[in-house]
Amino acid sequence: MRRIPWKMVTMLVMAGMSCRALAGDIVLYGDRADFNDATGTRVVEDFTDTSHFPITSGVLNDQTSEAGLNPGDIQSGATYSTPIGQGFFFNIDSGGGFQGGFLDRLGPGEALTVDFDDAVGAIGFDTNFIMGQSFDITIVFSDNSMQALTRPVVQTEALAFFGFVSSAQDIASVVIAGDSPNFSFAVDNFTFETQFAPRPPPPTPVPPPPSRYAEPVPATGWPAQVLLILLVPLLAGAALYRR
Repeated sequence: MRRIPWKMVTMLVMAGMSCRALAGDIVLYGDRADFNDATGTRVVEDFTDTSHFPITSGVLNDQTSEAGLNPGDIQSGATYSTPIGQGFFFNIDSGGGFQGGFLDRLGPGEALTVDFDDAVGAIGFDTNFIMGQSFDITIVFSDNSMQALTRPVVQTEALAFFGFVSSAQDIASVVIAGDSPNFSFAVDNFTFETQFAPRPPPPTPVPPPPSRYAEPVPATGWPAQVLLILLVPLLAGAALYRR
């Protein structure tokens, strides 16, 4: 029998303990006031008070200077992007139940990616039926793990708030895609937390429609306990052999 060096066993155990997901847990909020109470300093991007289109570069940030926008019209800290398409594919539109400008993409099947200059602790936004009956959101964390969620949207012009609060300041980017046959996404008042605050207990869940409720969603990953259980036979065999 080939002897297993104890140094290797120790390294395997330490690797197992370090392989657990480092991302924080996500709590969902359906009320902006509760979201604000649960988070620290925030940036709220309202996409100006009027329409600007088309954004032909497919990129919108504080340096954008097209479609009537000037550097500084969009707040710093985040870059909004979508794959380049044809015609008026990426726009700041107005109307449709939104106040002032809102960010959308004409045509289905694409997504909005929001990359943050520095990791943030929470994000949220307003939307309505223009997004579709539901939307998918993928939260990408600083350790490159991801959390994918699907949220239903009430089919009215009234704006609904969707908030996603992490237990750590570790959200690097998000990808949002609605299921409307006419729009890929439609968001306004996009909010992100730039200064982390201690988290209170989440609000008590309330039945749909999605308003004033939150539910914990654990981050994905292999817990250290599972990996250590898998290593037990290896440790036991090595110990017996040493005897």
